[in-house]
Amino acid sequence: MANKTNAKNQGNNVPANETKQEKAKVGMVRLMTRRANFYIFIAIAVIGFVLLNLVAQFIPKVDTTVGGIFTLTETTKKVLNDLDDTVTIYALFDEVEARADVNSQGKAEQAGILDRYEAFSKVNVSYVDLDKKPGFLKNTVGEAAAANYAKGDFLVKCGDKVRHISSSEIYSTATYTQDIQTYVYATGIKLETKLTSAIIKVTSDTPIICYSTGFGEVSKSKYENLLEYISYNGYDIVEIDLNKDTIPENAVCMLFMGPTEDISGTAAETLKTWLGSGRSAYFFMDIKSPKDGTIIYNDFKNFRDVMSEYGIDIEKTIVEESNEKTIANMTGDSIFSAKTKSAGSLENLASTELKLKNTRTITIQEKTDQHDNFQVATLIETSKDATSVSIDQNKSNRKGTAIVAASGSAYTSYATKMTVSKIVVFGSSASFTNAFLEEFGSESARKIMNESMRWMELDIKSNVADTIEAKKYNNQINSYVDVTKKDSTVITIFVMIVLPLVIIAAGFTIWIIRRHK
Repeated sequence: MANKTNAKNQGNNVPANETKQEKAKVGMVRLMTRRANFYIFIAIAVIGFVLLNLVAQFIPKVDTTVGGIFTLTETTKKVLNDLDDTVTIYALFDEVEARADVNSQGKAEQAGILDRYEAFSKVNVSYVDLDKKPGFLKNTVGEAAAANYAKGDFLVKCGDKVRHISSSEIYSTATYTQDIQTYVYATGIKLETKLTSAIIKVTSDTPIICYSTGFGEVSKSKYENLLEYISYNGYDIVEIDLNKDTIPENAVCMLFMGPTEDISGTAAETLKTWLGSGRSAYFFMDIKSPKDGTIIYNDFKNFRDVMSEYGIDIEKTIVEESNEKTIANMTGDSIFSAKTKSAGSLENLASTELKLKNTRTITIQEKTDQHDNFQVATLIETSKDATSVSIDQNKSNRKGTAIVAASGSAYTSYATKMTVSKIVVFGSSASFTNAFLEEFGSESARKIMNESMRWMELDIKSNVADTIEAKKYNNQINSYVDVTKKDSTVITIFVMIVLPLVIIAAGFTIWIIRRHK
């Protein structure tokens, strides 16, 4: 019995050092496994961190709005991808304030759209706070054009070419009446349409405005300030005599400044055909000669024939206002103040006061069944106390409101398609001479010219951006969900920092727990 016990003891009698080695090996294996698991977990966390960073870059580009406000059309994408030269879009407001303005139709919405443009390699976006940089516009577009810009507007620039987008243009609107009160509300945003259109214009050939010289007009130097302002808006001014010159292919507008002679019948037909192709014209039809101040007795039969297709005619009268509106002067000229109307070519311009000099009366025609393919609007009119003094001794004077500026649109079938041509008629060019603008100020005159030029849409050729429709809002009150810059920052911080730290902390905790088991 003793022998069996000794044998058993001998079989189980393992050296102490050997047991320790085995335990050490087992412990080492466990330690290596834990470390491997920990490193693998860290590697997974790092890979996840990198992937989440990549995903986070696309978060601001997610468009969750009802009308796809932040999704650029294929038309815009093609225009931007095809750009050869760099275009800069200047948003004339503070970026930080804009991105914080997340209300319906707020600036954050506009900033979100600008982000989509800036994603293209040939487009730069810059925010300019005019309060902090008051000299920016003067240095960029010149003193003359700078006066027409306001905070909240946009300026699109490529090289020396610029285009102005007013904040009043970027929304489509409608009205509704409640309790006899009429309200205006935004139905959609047209910012993409306006931006893409402006980009096309600043990257295309420079359009030409033709200054007529063939019908007794004075030198264009008399209107240098006005013409310089037009040039700043991205147009070349070229002199042309319709009696012998061919209208340039990239001409978009004719400018008749105070003609003293009637246009010839042949030139009138040429002008009609050219206008019918979708072009535009300004007619400044003085009653007193810009050369020497003498009365112009010409009937302007052919000029009037051209204007009649737009529902506009001119009279052989000179307008005199009531004493309270007349500005006293030593020359005996009829100078007075009048206010514009928000209609026709000035529909987007709030009523503004303009000084006028020696203007004739303009009349507008009513549509008839035989002639209804035009739209006409009064732009400027006098008070009811004004008098239209006839220069024709056989006609009497007429007291009452007188129209002194009007605009008209005519619809014509040209080259198998319907086109729209537009004209603006003023009863005098004297209000736009260098001397008059320097004496009485040029701000109102420039606003009127700017708005009417925008209304004319002076492009060399059809602009594909015109096919881009406004992004419609869901209803009267914009009910969209947008990933704003603030939201994007919060999400990015969570994805890039908080979430990876949580994962690492969880892994570390598990490692600690397992280590002590």
